[in-house]
Order: sequence, then C-alpha cells, then structure tokens
Amino acid sequence: MATGGAAGTVLSQPQGSEKTIVALTPLPPAPETLPLGPRLIPWPGHAGFTIVLAAVPTRAGLTRARREAMRALRAGLPEVGILVSSRYPDLHPGYYLVFSGVYDSLEEAQTRLPRASARFPGAFARQIAR
Repeated sequence: MATGGAAGTVLSQPQGSEKTIVALTPLPPAPETLPLGPRLIPWPGHAGFTIVLAAVPTRAGLTRARREAMRALRAGLPEVGILVSSRYPDLHPGYYLVFSGVYDSLEEAQTRLPRASARFPGAFARQIAR
C-alpha cells in the first residue's frame, strides 16, 4: 500500500508485518537547476530574442513543459529549451516557457516564426532580457 505525503511516499508491508519502508521522493529542483534533458538547451546568459512555443503554468508541472519541448524537437524546430519565467524580470512569473531559437534581433526571430507557427499556432517572437 502507498500513501502520498508532502515530502515523500510511505510504503508499508501488509498488515501483521513489522517493517515499514519509507521512500522519499525528491522535491522538484530549484529553477536555477532546471533539468532540461539531453537535447534541450538552457537560455544563454545574455539577452536575446526567441520564439515562445508554449507557456505552461508552473502548477501544471515541468513534465507537461517537457512534453511540449519534445513535440517541438520532433517537429524539427531548432534550439529548443525551457526557461522559468519568474527568473526574468520582463516576463510574467509562474510559467515554464518552451522556446525555439536564440536570435540577435526581433526581425530574425520573426522570419523563423512561420515554421514554428505551423506546429504551434500560438507561437510568438519575444525578447528575453536578463
């Protein structure tokens, strides 16, 4: 039998057994250590422009954002990654932003937007400042 807890999961032996096993579930990583996966990129340490493919509320979970990012990779979009909006002062906090590309100008991002929009109809070009 398993019951959930805030910091872990308690697994217990059938009734009559003397042992109780406690397996701790790790807490989600802090935004600074966001585990992206082998093919996803982090946002570079400088300002730039990108195409935002999806904005996933953090309460919906990183797993959902990763699914969107993997869908973008399967679609062949370049430089796909996930960033945490609350780490950037010009973004609305509380979201995982799935992005594609890191560009020097808004015009460059906008020229790549039609390809992204074909798979992600709500995609838009956006500046990301540090």
